[in-house]
Amino acid sequence: MSFTDGQSGWVSFTVSGSTPGSVGIGTASWQWQFRYADPYDWVNDGTSSNTLYIVLAPPQSPMEEPWVYYVLIKACNWASGKTSATTAMEAITTGTYSNLNVTYNGGITHTSGMTFHLTQFMSDAEGDCQDMSAYVHVLTRAIGASSSVRRITDPSSIEDDIYGGWPHDRFWYKPIDPIGNPSGAQYGPDGWTLDPEPPPPELGVPYWDYCWWYFHQVAYYSGGVYDATMRTNKSSPYVPTGMDINGDYKTEVLYYAIPEGQWDTGDPWSYQQVD
Repeated sequence: MSFTDGQSGWVSFTVSGSTPGSVGIGTASWQWQFRYADPYDWVNDGTSSNTLYIVLAPPQSPMEEPWVYYVLIKACNWASGKTSATTAMEAITTGTYSNLNVTYNGGITHTSGMTFHLTQFMSDAEGDCQDMSAYVHVLTRAIGASSSVRRITDPSSIEDDIYGGWPHDRFWYKPIDPIGNPSGAQYGPDGWTLDPEPPPPELGVPYWDYCWWYFHQVAYYSGGVYDATMRTNKSSPYVPTGMDINGDYKTEVLYYAIPEGQWDTGDPWSYQQVD
C-alpha cells in the first residue's frame, strides 16, 4: 500500500487461508512487512491481532465505509451464522426490535429527506417508523444486502361531511406491540395498542383519536417487508419479516382507511447519507 501524508486510505487486499462462509465476527493474526521500494527486500515489522467482520458482500451506500460501533458490530452479531441476504434481513429486523434499546415515539424522527441522523437517534433512544426502517436498512446494507425502504400512505384528499370533518389521509391499524415501552392513551396494560372501534359512522368513539397513522415506513428486500417497529398478531405475536406488502402484511396491519381500502405503498428507495 502507498501512503500520502502518513495515511493510506481504504485498501483492499487478499489474505491467505479460508474465509468463513457466513456473517460473523472473528479475529486473525497478521504478519506485517515493509520495504522501501523495489528491489529492496521485505522487512518484518511485527504482528497484530485484528478483528474481522465477515459480511455477505461488499457494503453498499450509504454504508460503503461502515460505522463499526453503531452498525457493523450489531449487524454481524444479530446476523451471525447467516449465509443469505434474506435470513440476514430477518435476523437484523428481529434483533433490532428485541435488542435495540429504543422506544417507539411517533412524534419524533431522526430522518430528513434521504438523510438518516443515526448518531442523534442512538443518543435519544426513541424514534418513529422512519428511524426503525432506516436502521434496519443501514445495517443490512453494511453487510452487503441491497435493502430499501417503502412508505405506506392513504393518499385520499376527499372532502365529505359523512366523515364528520376528519382528515382523510390516514389509516387505522390493528393492535400492535411497538418497540420498547411507549406510553399513552392508546396502549393497554400489556403494552399493546387498544382495539380500534368500528368504522364510520361511529368515528367519535374512544380510540379512533389514537390508533391511526398518516403513513408507515418499513424496510424492504426482494418483495418482502421487514418491520422492526412492532410485533403484530396479538394471539401469536411476531415481528413482520418477509411479508407481502400488499398481501399478508396488509391483512395483518390494516384495520380501516378513509376511503375504505386506501393503501398506497409507493416505490422502494434508499437513504443516501448517514450522520
